[in-house]
Amino acid sequence: MNVPPPNDQPEPKLPPVLQAALRDAQPTLPEVPPTLDQAIVNDSRRYLRLKFAPRNYALKIGLPLAAAAAIAFAFVLYLVNDYAEQLSGLSPASPAAKQTPAHPHPHDLNADGTRDILDAFALAQHLKNPTQHPHLANADPNADGQTNADDVDFLAQHAVALR
Repeated sequence: MNVPPPNDQPEPKLPPVLQAALRDAQPTLPEVPPTLDQAIVNDSRRYLRLKFAPRNYALKIGLPLAAAAAIAFAFVLYLVNDYAEQLSGLSPASPAAKQTPAHPHPHDLNADGTRDILDAFALAQHLKNPTQHPHLANADPNADGQTNADDVDFLAQHAVALR
């Protein structure tokens, strides 16, 4: 790559006498035989193979073992949870387990357990597309008798109000 200097002036040339003196001052390097190059490459490969072999072995054996242990642990947790539900009488097949609890917050429209901006977002989605959240058709958080954008504003103001 031949890039001109920033000032666009040509670089100064060394006098031929100085060039010859510098060239003669450098000793000539001996020729390296190809067998020596190959021996160095082989020794490097052998060293790296020995250095990283334990790590490769740990990855080849350790990762599958860790994955199997995680799956076994998840299965045990599932069994323990299922057994605890059966002991408490609330197995998934019982009607008591299928009942939904009452909303702890009256303005929790998305039923996530908290009154936040997501409730206002769910109501805004319902107003834009009533088929998206049909259960919000009778939602009237500000109690003005209508479900409209004022209800979304009411929920948003209460969600971001300083407490």
